[in-house]
Amino acid sequence: MESDFGRLLRRLREKRGLSLAETAQAAGIARTTLNRWEIGTYKPRLPELDAVFTAIEPTPAQRKEAMALLEAPRAQTQVLADIKRVGAESGIGAMPAGNDLLRAMRLRRGLSLDELAMRLGVTSRTLRFWEKGEVWPSDTQIQSLCYVLKAHEAEMIALTCGRRTLLSSAGEMRVGDIERQLASLVANTYYSAALGDLRFLTLEAHAWRFAVKQASGRRLLANVYAQHASFLSVQNRFAESATVAARALELLPAKGSRDSFWMYAGIAAARADVYRGATPSPKRGIEKLRHWLPLAPQPEFEAWILSDMAQYYVLDGTVSGQEIAIQLSERACEVAARTTERSYQVEQVLRNLDKARVLLAAGRPNDVLSLVPVLEDTLGPSPRRAEVALLAAEAFRQVGARSDAHEHLSQAHAVITRFGMEHLLPQAEAVSLAL
Repeated sequence: MESDFGRLLRRLREKRGLSLAETAQAAGIARTTLNRWEIGTYKPRLPELDAVFTAIEPTPAQRKEAMALLEAPRAQTQVLADIKRVGAESGIGAMPAGNDLLRAMRLRRGLSLDELAMRLGVTSRTLRFWEKGEVWPSDTQIQSLCYVLKAHEAEMIALTCGRRTLLSSAGEMRVGDIERQLASLVANTYYSAALGDLRFLTLEAHAWRFAVKQASGRRLLANVYAQHASFLSVQNRFAESATVAARALELLPAKGSRDSFWMYAGIAAARADVYRGATPSPKRGIEKLRHWLPLAPQPEFEAWILSDMAQYYVLDGTVSGQEIAIQLSERACEVAARTTERSYQVEQVLRNLDKARVLLAAGRPNDVLSLVPVLEDTLGPSPRRAEVALLAAEAFRQVGARSDAHEHLSQAHAVITRFGMEHLLPQAEAVSLAL
């Protein structure tokens, strides 16, 4: 069966106008050997492959792509070093790979290196090597790791078959394929952790290949990074979202027009500044959002930023902070109401949901309960219903309506289970304990 590596090798050879025999002769290997590489029957040794590269003269980026697709065990150390070097030379960092998925799977479960190492029966040093990509676990170790981390079957397949590069898990993708899959990913799995890590990292790996070749590829990679950072922020994985947002913002052009997707990275970076520490740091988030507010390209981004600023002000805990927060949340709702296109109507719902959070934090549960019916009618069976139900449960608890609080908490758990919204479980547990 023809492999991605074999297809690339044949394409590079044919681009040079060379036949199998001519290339094999120039490289000092048998014609049948080269043919077996191209059809995927065998994989080359590095010295032989270097000889073929000398004959077909690939660009540095094409050479690194071929090495990444090869996935030969003896090539792994060189693949990793080459990818890091190309990423550094291009200013885009290393290509996201299987070791990044390993780390994401661990962090998704909230486990430290020591905790996971103990469960797997390996040393923390070994696990650290795996997550750095310096050593790769065996298939048996991958199976054990996936079992402990409750990984999805697709993740285990990607780590076993795609191994370090993740490229083979989706086949060869074009720019349009990446853009379509990114749009679908954001639309359909934004509030669920299910396979989000694998899908974003796979898209980043494919976008990286274009980013090392052309400026438009850098924009594509930045877009995937920005959306990934926003996804992680929604999942309350703030340390990770800070890292991914920084990768996106490092690709921000110094001059010229800027696409709206940059706002996702900026807003995620601000949220990470607030929440990733042991205690919230609202002032850091407010200052960062003040920078982004004048740059908001559309009303929905302006409303989003105002709404996030309101939530950071209410964290202040002072009467003045609460007053500013309520004013900003109302202003955010007014800005969102200006969006008339159907695709933007959801912004009005989201801003009202954020307003309810601010009101609850400000000690106004009755005002929250007046908003709940409107939000429930608008959202329908949306995953956001879990957030509304949790707000309602806490508001009912604060006004002493324990029966209603338990009912809404039960509704929240049902939606959390249905959509795999595990990031909301700590909030649900907090309400449950208070009851």
